[in-house]
Amino acid sequence: MKKLTFSLLLGLVALTGFSTTWTVTNSGFNFSPATITIASGDTVMFNIDNIHTVLEVSEATWNANDNTPLPGGFGLPFGGGMLLPDDLPEGTHFYVCEPHASMGMKGRIIVEGSSATDETLLRSDIALFPNPTKGKFQVLMGDTEFAQNFDLEIYDSQGKIVFSTSKFDPQVIHEIDLSDFENGMYFIKLYGDTEIYCSKIVVQ
Repeated sequence: MKKLTFSLLLGLVALTGFSTTWTVTNSGFNFSPATITIASGDTVMFNIDNIHTVLEVSEATWNANDNTPLPGGFGLPFGGGMLLPDDLPEGTHFYVCEPHASMGMKGRIIVEGSSATDETLLRSDIALFPNPTKGKFQVLMGDTEFAQNFDLEIYDSQGKIVFSTSKFDPQVIHEIDLSDFENGMYFIKLYGDTEIYCSKIVVQ
């Protein structure tokens, strides 16, 4: 296998992908839906009020309506954001709203094995450099020998696609430029013929 080094060009083409994006909202002090079952490789978007957060906790903490963070668990700020597949390995993830856990504001994400074929692999080995960035960055992918073309989606922290591009050759050097966007964290999903790459980049 050989390493392919490239950066990506902003495009305006809508994308297709292998995974599903699920949305969780809130109704007052309850997550809605409170429990979702997803496939490995799916993404979960939390579109919640600005007084609520998302914090992964242990099952015991969840049962006790407490808010002690799970070491290495996920967390989203006030107003929510997006959890990428890398944040959601297979199994049951218990989470609470940190300031309102004592009120019973909590939910579960059950991640089952992917329904995709064994040849469809979820990967997170994308090097984005520089990261953090002032706006422009390049991408270094790990070992790969698949696909002639890729599709790309980049989301802001609220789950809105800020740009996308599709059907570009990974062996051609391009450049992503987020200089015109607000500072913050962005989520990248890169689709090939048989693999999905996910990562995050910070613009500052």
